[in-house]
Formats: sequence, structure tokens, C-alpha cells
Amino acid sequence: QYLRVIYIYWNDPQNNPQSIEYDGPMLDMSRAHVWVWDARPYPAFPGYRELWSDGDNYDKGHWITGRTAARPLDSVVREICARAGLADVETSELYGYLRGYGITHVDTARAALQPLMLAFGFDVMERAGQLVFRSRSEHRPSEVDLGALVMAPDSGTAIDYSRAASAEISDRVRLNYVEADGNFEIAASEAVFPENETRDISTSELNIALKEEEARAIVERWLIEARVARDRASFSLPPSLGHLRSGDVVKLAEPGGLASYRIDQVEQGDQGLAQAVRVDETLYEGSSLAQKPLELPAATPLRQCSQCSWICRSSQAMSCHMRHISPQPRSLGPGL
Repeated sequence: QYLRVIYIYWNDPQNNPQSIEYDGPMLDMSRAHVWVWDARPYPAFPGYRELWSDGDNYDKGHWITGRTAARPLDSVVREICARAGLADVETSELYGYLRGYGITHVDTARAALQPLMLAFGFDVMERAGQLVFRSRSEHRPSEVDLGALVMAPDSGTAIDYSRAASAEISDRVRLNYVEADGNFEIAASEAVFPENETRDISTSELNIALKEEEARAIVERWLIEARVARDRASFSLPPSLGHLRSGDVVKLAEPGGLASYRIDQVEQGDQGLAQAVRVDETLYEGSSLAQKPLELPAATPLRQCSQCSWICRSSQAMSCHMRHISPQPRSLGPGL
């Protein structure tokens, strides 16, 4: 994302004007290069900490080694939509770093997008006939005055609040995922609510390559999202608030202060009946979990056999030498 922003900014003539001293812009972006590509092979660097001590700086460093194979989330979403015949989609506020994603069978675009929505926390909504994909961190809540809402004729109140039973919410969440930066084996991450006594586990599987701390952040977010989403609200929107649609986030006044709710459904009519679920905006501000450094198992040293010129990993030269001797070809007859 950083490289893309830099490239777009300096390619804008308003930010990179023509020079009065020479024929060309102030910065010639056709000669811009990314720094730095390390000659040390990935993942040997930063994996072998005992060999290279600066491997601890890799996670937040400037290296692009080992990172060029990943894709921005918005580009993957656009590709999935394009294959389904939807070329006109909006992804300017969709952010994410996708290390790898596998689709094992032919399915709909919706089925292909759903795992990404669960992992990265973004919504899709329709605006003026166009699909808009937006990260939940980019929602701009609108504060709604309770006095502007329409009174419900059956309850006589502007908002009806409800809360789901705690028994319907799982206190233990497990995610099976593909481990990135390794042998791409199946790994699992689990989050448990404090003082949990139940043995029921809500298990999900995502065919997405993730690092351990990324998977742990996802399950912890799911755990909190489920508990926050127990609170729901229904209210009727007047014509003056008719611009609010499904996917918008509003702030409603509660006894403890303002609370954020995401509108999931709006019934069109004389009064737009909206169904909303409570959300916690701080869940999408980025994970503060410490990143686990990439570590590789100790390399087996290579040795040169004392009996021949072969390079091998055997510590016993004689047995190594015997393995290198090829059997003599048998004669199949005269001239053969």
C-alpha cells in the first residue's frame, strides 16, 4: 500500500511538476526503484537468526524480499468480481495484505469472497448500482438524533433494543488455516473467553495463508464481535434520513453514552424500518499482538566425503561413499 501511494502521488503532475531547468518532471518515476531487495535468500533470511542478527528487524523493516508474491486484498477482490462479470466495483477503501488464498472448487463469486470477508473484516454494499467493498476500519459513523426517528406505533418508542442470550454465543473459537512462511501446513489458532467453562468450540476453516499472529488476531476479533453483536436495535427512519442504507454505521444514544450500530437491513416504505447490530470500531484499528519472528530449523551442515568428491549430509564417510557407488551395468550379450 505504501509503495502504491508513493507511486500514485509522484505521478500526479500537480505534485511532480515539470522542471524549468530541464525537459522533464521534477522526479522521473520511470527510473524509480524499490529499495531494498536483499541478496540473502528468503526465508533463510530472516529465518536463521544465529547467522544473521538483523533478522529481528525484518517484520517492520524495509525489505521487499519475500513480500513480492503477496497481493493487495483489493486486487484479489476485483479479480474475483471480474471473473463473475462484475467489472465496475469500488475498492478504494479496502485494505489488506493477502499472502495466499486457494479456491479448491468452482463456486460463485460470493462463496469465494466470503472467506476473505471473514478474515479481513470488510463489508460489501450497493451504492447507485455499484458494488462497494469497504474495510470496517474505514466506516464513518453518522450520529442519529433520537428525536428525528419515527415513533413505532406498536411500542410507542423510537428504538427497540434487544439482546441475544449468552448461551447462543460460543466462548471458544478455533480457526484452521494454512501456515505461511513455512511448509504451508495446516495450523490452528484458538481464542477463549476468560473464565470460560464450556467445552463447545466454534470451528472455522479458511484456505488462506496466514502468520500465527494474524490468525490469532482474527479469532480474538471473532470472539469479541460475537459478544458485541448480541445487542441489536430496530428503528424507523424518516425521509430526512433516507440516505442511510445497509452497511452504514450510525451512532445511537444509550444510557452509557453513544454506541455504534451497523445497519444490516432497511425495509423500503413510508417509514424505512432499519435493523442494526452493534459493532465495536476499535476492533478494526489493527492488531497490537507481538509478531512472532520467522524461525527455521537448524540447517544440516554439508560435508565433503573423504572417499570421493561428493558433497553430502552424511557424517560417516564410508557409508556415504558406498551409497555413491553405482552398480556396474550387466552385459546383455555381444555388442550390447
